[in-house]
Amino acid sequence: QSSELAAENHSPAGLARFTTLRSWLSQWSYDLSNADGPKSLATVTVPTMVVANESDHLVPMSHPQAMFDAISHNRKRLHIVKGATHYYFGQNELMASAVKEVMVWLVTQDL
Repeated sequence: QSSELAAENHSPAGLARFTTLRSWLSQWSYDLSNADGPKSLATVTVPTMVVANESDHLVPMSHPQAMFDAISHNRKRLHIVKGATHYYFGQNELMASAVKEVMVWLVTQDL
């Protein structure tokens, strides 16, 4: 699995290609992060959809569930993409189905 992670981190979608060290630490460091998804989502008042990938080896399922649970209104949806990994490598059909779910949800919310 470590070779898979290395391949992902060095791919065109790897985070280090798009962030500075300071911004990366702000996003991902437990000690230095300014991000708190559940705390922020508790104040959101607009329709919100959380998409989680069932086979994501980088984001535990407890994280999207905590984000979903933090949303205080009922205009919310949690969609779990069965079998999807973090970057959807080799999973074009799963990515297409996830995009379709989001698009359909947006229409149902008049967004």
